[in-house]
Amino acid sequence: FYFALVALNIILLKSGFQLTESSSISKAWSRALKQTIYEQEVEDINAVHKIDNHLARRLIVMPLTEAFKPNQADLMHEKIQYGDKCSLPSSIGRLIFEKRYDVPWIFELVPVRKETDENLSKTCENTEESSDFKSELQKAYISPLDFRSPENYIFLPQWMMKCLKLKPNDLVDISFVRIKLAELVVFQPLSLAWDELMSKSIDPKAILEHEINKYSSLTAGSTIYIAIKGIEYPLFVKKTIAEGGVSVEGVRVQDSDIRTDIDRSILDDML
Repeated sequence: FYFALVALNIILLKSGFQLTESSSISKAWSRALKQTIYEQEVEDINAVHKIDNHLARRLIVMPLTEAFKPNQADLMHEKIQYGDKCSLPSSIGRLIFEKRYDVPWIFELVPVRKETDENLSKTCENTEESSDFKSELQKAYISPLDFRSPENYIFLPQWMMKCLKLKPNDLVDISFVRIKLAELVVFQPLSLAWDELMSKSIDPKAILEHEINKYSSLTAGSTIYIAIKGIEYPLFVKKTIAEGGVSVEGVRVQDSDIRTDIDRSILDDML
C-alpha cells in the first residue's frame, strides 16, 4: 500500500496536478501517507518476530470500543472496559492455536516511549475525589478478548490506556509470559461510593471477588475499574502477592484461589 501511494503521488506530479498545503485534500493525503509509513515501520519490526514464530509484537494502540463487545453468552458481554482483555491481530491467534499454548494467554505490555516523553511523569490519574493520588506504572499484563484487531494494531480498555498514559496511535511492545498465580491482592478504593456499596451488600467480599474474576491478571500499581448495577468503582491495586507469599509486579487471577483485602487509608483521608 505504501508503494502504491508513492506511485500515485509521482503520477499526480507528472500530470501537473499540485496540491496546496492549505487544501483539505492535501492535508488528508499527508496524514494518510504518514500513517502508512508509520504502519510500514511497525510491520518491518514485526516481520522478524513472524519469521521466528515469536509471540511478540510491536503494536499501534487504539481504544477498545463497543464494536468489540462479545455475544451475550460471554462473561465480558457488558464488561469489556472492566477487565484486562484486549483485541489482538489474527496472526497472534493463529500462532497460539497452531502451537497449542496452554491457557491463560497472558502478555506483558510495555509502552514504547518517544524521546520527548522521557521527562513526562508516568502516573496513573484517578477520580476527582482522589486527584492527588498518583502511582507510577511502567507496564501491565493483558489477555486476549479476541483476535479481530487489524494487523499491527491493539485495542485496549480505557483504564489501561489512562494508567499507562497511552494515546491513540502510540506504540507498545507485547510478549507472551507466564506469571505466578495470585494468593492475595490488596486494593485501595478511590471513591466514597465504595462505602455505600459495602453498606448495602450482604457479602461485600464475594461481590468484589466475583468482579475481579473478569480480569485474567492484575498488575500492581494500576487503577482498575469494576461496575456494579451501572456504577463504576475505581480500585488501586496496591499489592499483588503470588503463591508462597511473594510480592510480585503482577499475578494471574484466572484459575487461582485469590483472596482480596481492602486498604481504606485513601477513603479515610477523604472523610
